Amino acid sequence: MRILVLMAVLTALPLFAAAQTASDKCGFFVVHPENEALVFDRSGNIKRKVGPGLHSCVPFLDTVSIENTFSTRNEEVESSWFDGGCIVKISVYWRISDLEKFHIIGREAVVVPRVRKAALNALDYAEARFAKISFIEFAEISEFEIRAIPQRIDAALRQEAPAFEELGVWFRSGAGIEICAQQ
Repeated sequence: MRILVLMAVLTALPLFAAAQTASDKCGFFVVHPENEALVFDRSGNIKRKVGPGLHSCVPFLDTVSIENTFSTRNEEVESSWFDGGCIVKISVYWRISDLEKFHIIGREAVVVPRVRKAALNALDYAEARFAKISFIEFAEISEFEIRAIPQRIDAALRQEAPAFEELGVWFRSGAGIEICAQQ
C-alpha cells in the first residue's frame, strides 16, 4: 500500500512541478491571488475566466493569459503654466475591472494612451480658463479659484468614466497645483 501511495505521489509530482505561472503554454498553471486568467481555444475565443488557484487546460489546443487585476497602475501628466511659474500635475490611477472587456476591447496598449489623452484634455479644459492669463493677472485670482483648478480637472476626468468602463477599466484621478512662484 505504501508503495502505491509513493508511486502516485511520484507520478503526480512532475505535474505540479510543471505548473506554470504566467506562460501561454497550457497543461497546469497557477493563478496567484492578485491575478485572474483567461483560457482561450485554438481560434482565440475566450473559453473561460478563472480566478486564483491551480488550473488546467488542454495542451496545444488552449492558451492562457494571466493579468494582474488587483494592483493599481498610475499615469501622470504634467503641465507648466505662466512660464514655468506654476506646475499642474494629474495622476490617473487605473486597474482592470472586467478582464474579458479589457482583453477584447481594452488591452494596456489601448488604455494607457486613452488615460493620457483624457488627462491632457482635462488639463486643456483648465488651461483654457487659467493658463492664458498673465502671471500678474493670476496673482489677482482668489485662493478659492486656484483651489478650484484641481476640482475642475477631476470633474472633467469623471466625465470620461463611462468610456473607461467600456474598456473594462476602473479609474480615479488626483489633480494638484504646486504653489506658484512669485516673480
